[in-house]
Amino acid sequence: MHIPRFIPDQTADRSRERRYRFKSLARFLPSLAFISSISFFIAAPAAIFADTVFVYDRSGSMQETMGGDPGVLVNGAPTGPANSGSGASGGDVRKIDIARAALSASFTWLPADRGLGFLSFPSDGDCGVADEIPVDRARNAKSNLQRVVNGIEPDGSTPLALAIDRAGSLFHAPAAGGSPHRIIVITDGLETCDGDPVAMATKWRKAGLNIVVHIISFAVDDNAREQLKLVAAAGGGVYIDVENMQDLSWILGGLSRWQEGGSCEAIRAGGLVDPGDGMIYDRNAGRVWQKCAPGQTFELCNCRGPNTNRRAAMNWQTAGQYCSSLKQGGRRWRLPTIDELQTIIDRKAPGVYINQTLFRSGGDHRYWSGSEYGAGRRMIYDFRLGEGDMVDDIRGRVRCVAR
Repeated sequence: MHIPRFIPDQTADRSRERRYRFKSLARFLPSLAFISSISFFIAAPAAIFADTVFVYDRSGSMQETMGGDPGVLVNGAPTGPANSGSGASGGDVRKIDIARAALSASFTWLPADRGLGFLSFPSDGDCGVADEIPVDRARNAKSNLQRVVNGIEPDGSTPLALAIDRAGSLFHAPAAGGSPHRIIVITDGLETCDGDPVAMATKWRKAGLNIVVHIISFAVDDNAREQLKLVAAAGGGVYIDVENMQDLSWILGGLSRWQEGGSCEAIRAGGLVDPGDGMIYDRNAGRVWQKCAPGQTFELCNCRGPNTNRRAAMNWQTAGQYCSSLKQGGRRWRLPTIDELQTIIDRKAPGVYINQTLFRSGGDHRYWSGSEYGAGRRMIYDFRLGEGDMVDDIRGRVRCVAR
């Protein structure tokens, strides 16, 4: 078992916070990956995921504004302010910027082995389909998808039926394991190119490829809402009407896992498993982790609500009280130890090292542990540094653990 070594930081000279640097084994682990006896390095068998094709509305109406800040993502990856030429200010930003930010966040969350495809509509302002990207593993497709999404600006009509038809043609065989392939349409309006979206959704639902069509709409009127519900129903999918950035981020991640009957597709990362019940299970150590941040709820296969609010950061005493009072799953929750926090590191991720596929970190990297060192000295783990710090009185994030 690794025994942490505490080394005084000779350069620090602060009255409120005297720090001791915990030199974590975590920064040396990549060079030791060949040691198969370390249980949490043993990779689980690769899961066979269903594929997801995002269908992105870039029609002229996406220039309109609505509430939300596209510069603040649930996942903490800021995209910057809305286009200064949009006329949006304050709490009003363009729909296209909100969609861009939320879709960018979803690329970060999706497992590396998930198949991703993409297309947008219209093409050059007419009734065509543009930016068609065939399905590829997320690890290969993310950078290209991000580049394309960042360059899209709104213009033209809404060939919704053609877009659904072209998305369906990107699938070639049913997914293994019974999970459905997913077409996820992000739109703010109805068909304007004389197509029949209900017919196209029905076509691919009955194509024998186990495809479902989900519709996410932006602040549409009652008539459009009812018609778009019919499209989702014909495609065997879910209709969601969103009003803000946070809900769009939540539902994109959720629908990427949602299965008929309301169950969620399981996600695996090494020995960690997210079966879709709001908890993460460590199969090697027999631990259970809280998936969502304080202030969030687990709905439709994803954590809903911002984790950038004040409830998500707290002092050590409040963090301990929060965990001990948590009732989730009928378990007895507590703050994790430093060694336990090391097991949820994503060693392949640049910048933020808590596992982003399984947890929603909000871009925060300092998490409380239950470890103490002397009177009044508490340990907080810094995922970006791979080190534990001994601190007095600061605010940190929390993920509770149980057996």
